[in-house]
Amino acid sequence: MRVKQFKVVLFSAVVCGEAAGQCDPATLLGPQTRIPAGDGPTRVSLGDLNGDGILDMVVLNWNSGDFSVMLGNGDGTFAPQNRYAAGSSARGISLGDLNGNGILDMVLANATSGDVSVLLGNGNGTFATENRYAAGDGPGGVSLGDLTGDGNLDIVVVNYSSKDASVLLNNGGGTFAPQITFSVGDGPVSVSLGDLDGNDNLDMVVVNLSSNDVSVLLGNGDGTFQPRQDFANLERPISVAIGDLNGDGVPDLAITNLRTGTNVGNKVSVLLGNGDGTFAPQTLYTTGSSPSGVSLGDMDGDGNLDMVVSNRFSGEVSVLLGNGDGTFAPQTRFDTGNGQSVSLGDLNGNGNLDVVVPNLSSNDVSVLLNQCSSPCPADFNNDGELNFFDVAAFLVAFNNADPIADFNGDGLFNFFDFSAFLHAFNAGCP
Repeated sequence: MRVKQFKVVLFSAVVCGEAAGQCDPATLLGPQTRIPAGDGPTRVSLGDLNGDGILDMVVLNWNSGDFSVMLGNGDGTFAPQNRYAAGSSARGISLGDLNGNGILDMVLANATSGDVSVLLGNGNGTFATENRYAAGDGPGGVSLGDLTGDGNLDIVVVNYSSKDASVLLNNGGGTFAPQITFSVGDGPVSVSLGDLDGNDNLDMVVVNLSSNDVSVLLGNGDGTFQPRQDFANLERPISVAIGDLNGDGVPDLAITNLRTGTNVGNKVSVLLGNGDGTFAPQTLYTTGSSPSGVSLGDMDGDGNLDMVVSNRFSGEVSVLLGNGDGTFAPQTRFDTGNGQSVSLGDLNGNGNLDVVVPNLSSNDVSVLLNQCSSPCPADFNNDGELNFFDVAAFLVAFNNADPIADFNGDGLFNFFDFSAFLHAFNAGCP
């Protein structure tokens, strides 16, 4: 991934009261708050839609065929939803600045019409009229990333019925070229992007629900991809997250297995990366019933990536704290609704990642605020001081697209992460 360079000048170090926040795994998340959404919410994306520095929420409502926008108040609560019609049975959603104006835009993957909707943001929490671009048959999961190194975000969407991935390259102003398709496995439902082989090109990881595997397609840096490599022995995999789980600078995979009653089902598969786009054999970790979504983030402030999993049937999220070596502590479970996915972001500005889960049956969203103390979120290397080494650690993580560098928790790697980090750094420590 190509990253713009920013010059940072530091004049002094700030001594922090503690090197890391205090956190009891059993009480890491507070009780859920339910926020009304549309009919059948399935996906949530977090981002600052109106430029006030506070994360807002966009909820994709499957049954009502619309999306809900809820602007954040900065304390973990949200203004009442505004609902907008868009898409055709949209199954996937992603936020990103598609036209380079510093405002978040939105992409929806429309399952029944075989296309994607692009809605440019107005900067006030509303969006312009959608423009549609053809995709494959049954598009679902969608991800955004710069596939060609031109500084523009491109679209990757996986198509369940046509068993392929569509790549739509950005023309530079928020419009897109016709799709290029690449073969993946059977029944693809989720896609994530990351540099798996360390050549600065984004690669593609696709979860294939029907063939029980993941397809890895290494990027060539020009918007095209090499033929897929498949990694099997999964059981109805449904979502994937990419991050460095063992601190070796190489991206790893966390994949949820939906099916119950098997050796693999009701578990998360962790596949540690070898640095060349291949992976070690999976290690399994137990979750709740029918784990659906997975997100990675440092939930307890120790510098290690943790896993948060939404459990569809048992109505909880599982939090598995990372040990920093690619292994995880046993799960701790917290009540939600029957969540289809899970998103992480700092909703109240205290430096901790909070949890958002859309609940399909109850037509609402669960918000669980992180209860850990976080005295110094900019102390990136947890040494008790704010200095050049924290900035260096942040820049390395950012350049590797490590989720820990998504400092504002919006799922993107851009200037806003630099701004949020520097704001926390300049604020110092309590």
